[in-house]
Amino acid sequence: MKRIFILFTMLILIGCSRESQNDASILIATDRSFSEMSVEKGLNAAFIFYAADSVIKMREGKFPITGKDEMSGIYMARPDTGMILKWNPVKAEISLSNDLG
Repeated sequence: MKRIFILFTMLILIGCSRESQNDASILIATDRSFSEMSVEKGLNAAFIFYAADSVIKMREGKFPITGKDEMSGIYMARPDTGMILKWNPVKAEISLSNDLG
């Protein structure tokens, strides 16, 4: 579960890079949307939808998954476990360089 949360956080951070004071609220809204999609459509669908085009997913003992197309193919080929990620984010911060949230 911890690995999934870390991966999700990385995917969201990669996909969210804007230069305004509203970045934290955008990050929170995106977090909530991912959680809702995980509940409604399943975990695989949420990860595919929110992955950046340039996503890199490290896998223990295997080559990394590189790119959204490869990730989509792998995730669509395996059954969704029925596991969901559901939470309600309450705070978000963006780094001064605007590349980490």
